[in-house]
Amino acid sequence: MHLQRRPESMTGGQIGQGVRHDVCMDIDYGQLGILPRIGHSYYKKYRYKIEKITFIDVVVLQWDMKDSETGMKDLEGGASPAITRTRAIYERLRRDIIQGTLLPGEKLRIEVLRTRYDVGGTPLREALNRLSTEGLVVQSEQRGFRVTPVSADDLLELTRTRCLINEVALRESIARGGRDWEEGVLLALHRVSRVPLVVDGRMNPDFSELHRVFHAALLAGCGSRWLMDFNDLLFDCAERYRNLLAVMGAVRDVHSEHRAIAEAAIERKTALAIGLLNDHYEKTSGTLLRAIEAGGLAGG
Repeated sequence: MHLQRRPESMTGGQIGQGVRHDVCMDIDYGQLGILPRIGHSYYKKYRYKIEKITFIDVVVLQWDMKDSETGMKDLEGGASPAITRTRAIYERLRRDIIQGTLLPGEKLRIEVLRTRYDVGGTPLREALNRLSTEGLVVQSEQRGFRVTPVSADDLLELTRTRCLINEVALRESIARGGRDWEEGVLLALHRVSRVPLVVDGRMNPDFSELHRVFHAALLAGCGSRWLMDFNDLLFDCAERYRNLLAVMGAVRDVHSEHRAIAEAAIERKTALAIGLLNDHYEKTSGTLLRAIEAGGLAGG
């Protein structure tokens, strides 16, 4: 996501001429209709924190576009074609596992995958080995590679670990984050609030990506790339469970939960923010656990 400030002289009509300009935030009370989910009173309350931001240019790239650009940059920078091929197949496999295209417990036969992804055996094995270090693939000498199964015990452990890591990261983010961090949280909240969670009975991929951005924004002020990287991995593991959910559980107002977490964080109410964030994770975990018990989790 690329954020760019719009020059003060630009008009609303000029903004509309840009195909990439999907979020416009002229700080004017007469234009608050663009924030229906955040609400007028909420926006006025935090107007002083984001009044300098008058334009957001958000460039959302498709996975294939990112893979292509990454490959071109690698080649231009001197990376070998073998390394580029390994990275490309790693990202494709990782995406398919997280999105549920490759189901939990599914055998990952090399010959089948070579045909499916049109890739050689060497980069494929290297990609699978890398995924096994992330816990998304398991390997055994007798059975080869397979997608890591899902289970209630694994989900409970994952949720507990996320709560522990995010408590540390969010506490640090609140203590260290400045105005840029606050703006990032509010902008990510605005974007994720605009899209539905579910489309046609399945998790909305647009929501999934914006959801990731929002949770990353909350922790972005922590000052530790190690915490951020580990958080990304845990988020992906949890996202796999969400994407496998075939039958949605109890109806929740997730957007309101996000808004409450963001408000507590930027107001530096540390204990409240951490409590709300942990509760947010545990509610999702509870829905998923009920789905596992009811057999409503695909591949479970």
